[in-house]
Amino acid sequence: MRASVGFGISASVTALLLWGACGPRDHGVDDDGGGDNANPSGNASSGNGFQTDGASICGAEVHQAQSKYPLIYFVIDRSGSMAEIDPESGATRLERVQEAAVDMVDSLGSLVRVGAAMYPESSVSSDCEPGEQVFEPTVGAGSDFASAIGKAPFGGTPTAATLTAMAPIVADFSGPRAVILATDGAPNCNLNATCGASECMVNIFGECPSGNCCEPPEGTPGNCVDRAASILAVKALADAGTDVYVIGIPGTELFSGVLNQMASVGGVPQENADTYYYKVDDLGALAGLFKDIAGALVSCTFDLDDAPEVPGKTNVYFDEVVVPQDPENGWVWVDADTIEITGDACQQLKNGEVKDIQFVSGCPTVLPL
Repeated sequence: MRASVGFGISASVTALLLWGACGPRDHGVDDDGGGDNANPSGNASSGNGFQTDGASICGAEVHQAQSKYPLIYFVIDRSGSMAEIDPESGATRLERVQEAAVDMVDSLGSLVRVGAAMYPESSVSSDCEPGEQVFEPTVGAGSDFASAIGKAPFGGTPTAATLTAMAPIVADFSGPRAVILATDGAPNCNLNATCGASECMVNIFGECPSGNCCEPPEGTPGNCVDRAASILAVKALADAGTDVYVIGIPGTELFSGVLNQMASVGGVPQENADTYYYKVDDLGALAGLFKDIAGALVSCTFDLDDAPEVPGKTNVYFDEVVVPQDPENGWVWVDADTIEITGDACQQLKNGEVKDIQFVSGCPTVLPL
């Protein structure tokens, strides 16, 4: 049951583990997350059944582990309308999306592989160029991710062309993967599109003096809602095994039809809601939505690089706090070298509450009190 991607343990933590002493410990429950045995991450273990085993991790046999890093690939609309101000925060729509994406990376970046593209690409004169990858998929993206997506609003909304261009990059990664498409409007910029006035964005916004403002010579088909091509681009990703989450932020109100169609073929339409796409009216809720999407893909199963030498002397640590072996809320052996995190402990991982997870042998396995 081996996975192909290594789950890293920092050098500083490894050194601590190798020097850790084995001996009798007071396995009292850390009720308030404070005192000498406090969780260094600041995550209280109260109510989760986790226990401290003293000043250091116990055991000298450190197991490197492998897990599947799901790919979370952001495709972010940076079109000119993303410069609109969010009245709740005073920031632009684009800044709120950027903040939410960075928040997700800060919480779950060590458990997922994150990449990003933004559209349109702005190094040429056209404002309808397909987007470009701005951040190569990486585990532990950190501050580099924030810098990479820190672009300014610009241009049109070539959604279909961008999704098509990014599809080979996304498909190159095996295992669970998802595209998070965040936009504030309808796809456009397709010069090969044709549409009537009801699908012409100039007409939809009430800015056309007469007729169909997407018809030459006065108008351009680039202002048509690029419905068919965008639906096909999303469907192609889904058919290749990539879930596509369509996120519509303020500005999409007039275009719920095309976003619903895109979401319905993306493999993960919203359930029990008014729309198939994820309609976000409060931009303060974006970070939580991004975390929920990424967390759902985080794996709670880890393959150790070697089986423990002695049965019953292995422990799992979240941020240096021991997690009892417990099938309901802790961890269990799946086979001789595979551990599955269970219950609330698994949920802590998925919620991004755990910065480091360690697997160490050499001291008796801690069981629930």
